[in-house]
Amino acid sequence: MRGWLNRFNTSKMILEILKNGNEHYSWDTYRTIMDKLKQILGEEKMAKYKLPTHQSVASILRVCHKLGLVEKTREDTPMKKGYYKRIYYKLSKPDAVEWENPIFAYYYPEKFKTTRKTEEEKRNWTIENARRMRNAKIKK
Repeated sequence: MRGWLNRFNTSKMILEILKNGNEHYSWDTYRTIMDKLKQILGEEKMAKYKLPTHQSVASILRVCHKLGLVEKTREDTPMKKGYYKRIYYKLSKPDAVEWENPIFAYYYPEKFKTTRKTEEEKRNWTIENARRMRNAKIKK
């Protein structure tokens, strides 16, 4: 899913898959995400969304490993020459805020920290935004 404000955030879906405590590799994680999206959306609605690719899931897992959100548990050698190694990952920090957008958190850590808001700030922003929208409707 494109964009970290999207309803189906790829990194959050990876987090949900890894929360079961088992180790997963990128292709397995990608297939699980696609199966979950088929269950939630159905075949017709899936065409409306920009779906994640295996490459995007693999890159998010690599960045999460660099951030310390997941840890490598093992590597399998490829069965055939020219294939990639299977790298298995396991969850290490389930409550980290970096799960919101791990790529942004890795490449722009200072900017990421300044964009995070406390729960009270989020609540105040939501209340203020609702007031603005209500006032805009009244003025018309």
